[in-house]
Order: sequence, then C-alpha cells, then structure tokens
Amino acid sequence: MITRIFVLACDIYLLGLIVLAVASWVQHPTAYAVCRALNPFYEPFLRPIRERLRAFQAGGMQIDLSPVVLFIAVIVVRELVVGLLFRIL
Repeated sequence: MITRIFVLACDIYLLGLIVLAVASWVQHPTAYAVCRALNPFYEPFLRPIRERLRAFQAGGMQIDLSPVVLFIAVIVVRELVVGLLFRIL
C-alpha cells in the first residue's frame, strides 16, 4: 500500500515536470500561469542542477537540460526506494 502511494506520488511529480517543461516552451499567458504555479514545486530541485549543468547550445539556441536530469533522478530514486520497500515490507 505504501509502495503504491509512493509510486503514485512520484508519477504525479514526473507528470508535473513534463507539464512544466512543455509550458516553458510555449509563449502564451496560460502557459506562464502554469509555470508560475508549478515553479515552487520544481525550482528548488532544478536550480542546483542548472548551476552545475550549463545549457546545451544547439544552433544558436540554448536548451535547458535540467528537467531531463531531474526526471531521471526521480525515476532512479523511485526505483531504489521501491526496491527497499519491497525488501522491508
């Protein structure tokens, strides 16, 4: 039960991260509102990644890869915790 709740919470967090990444690419007032609403949940984790990982240069554009790194990190942590919970419970 606790494992399912943890996995669901991680999946919701990952979905929000995808929404934030897509909304940050769109230039529309609704997208800005979505970014402002989601930033408090993600920015504390994205900021340290951005400080260590510079933006990727692609043909004169800068691409922020920190959401990808955070996405992978959440999946790794989720799998580690789920593995530990299965051993404990």
